[in-house]
Amino acid sequence: MARSIAVAGISLLTVALLGAGCSQAAVSPAAGSLVAASADASEAPSPETTASPSAEASDGPTSGVPITFEDVATKRWGAEPFKVKAVASSGARIKYTAKGSCTVRSLSGLVEIKKAGDCVITAKTTDGEAASASLTIPVRPATSKITFKDDEVRYERPFSVALKAKASPSIPLTYTLVAAGSGDDCKVSNGKLTLTGFQPTLTTDCRVRVAASKTSPNYETPEPVMATIHVDFPAWDVEVPNPDVTHSFADGSRVEVTVRERSGDALGITVEQTDSGEGGTCSEFSSTPRVPDPGTTRYVVVIEVSEPGPGEEYTCDMTATALPPDYFDPGGTPSADFTVTVVP
Repeated sequence: MARSIAVAGISLLTVALLGAGCSQAAVSPAAGSLVAASADASEAPSPETTASPSAEASDGPTSGVPITFEDVATKRWGAEPFKVKAVASSGARIKYTAKGSCTVRSLSGLVEIKKAGDCVITAKTTDGEAASASLTIPVRPATSKITFKDDEVRYERPFSVALKAKASPSIPLTYTLVAAGSGDDCKVSNGKLTLTGFQPTLTTDCRVRVAASKTSPNYETPEPVMATIHVDFPAWDVEVPNPDVTHSFADGSRVEVTVRERSGDALGITVEQTDSGEGGTCSEFSSTPRVPDPGTTRYVVVIEVSEPGPGEEYTCDMTATALPPDYFDPGGTPSADFTVTVVP
């Protein structure tokens, strides 16, 4: 009986020792290290990006190599291109890709915003151990503002003024004429201000409204702005190249005189005698072209002269003036003087 108990005790001890030996083998130091590494990889937080509150890492590295992004602030649509920079702890080279509201240059990290929404930049190693991390940069709609100021321009032919309102950031704009405060000759079309008719009323004011031409998720619609474009008299430049004209009445009673108007904005040229006409008279017979095209700079004026007395001569003081006369206060040089001396 005592022998049986002893044998049984030895057997139980052997089983216990064998059980303890199996358990110790299953948790070897090497196996324990593998389990810890696996746990670290699955439970580690996203890689450090030192991002601002408006930019956060959205994906962790694919390996144990951390990739860190520099801070990037929240952006708005219309912002200038900017660079992102990511660094791998291993020193490996980085290549960038983008999705969402932006594009990125793979090597330089230069980002261009295309629309409002999340811009997701992914950095991947190109050598060594493969790793990647992503950074989400929110892109908010722009707060656009229109700037459009009163302006003053001189009348020119043909008259067409490009309206130059600005919006920051740039958005499509549309212009309309405001009836209240605009002259009857004002017209706005395709972003240009024109005046109707061959001889528009001057001076005149044209009041114009500018607004966003459409809505967009990329920007908040700005308030429309109005401005007045004041159209002033033209700046003529009249000259008679040969101001001292001598004419022999034996060649006829008509004299041709060339008159220049270098601006090309006059609606014609008229000539008149400005002295008392003692000894003889000179008067305009014709002026060509009578209805000049815009840009006309040369006119030929024919002057009718009276016959001088036998053996006598006389001189007419003349003035060439740009038309029309109701553009009474033009800038530049609206007229030029010359003389015609008539000899027998």
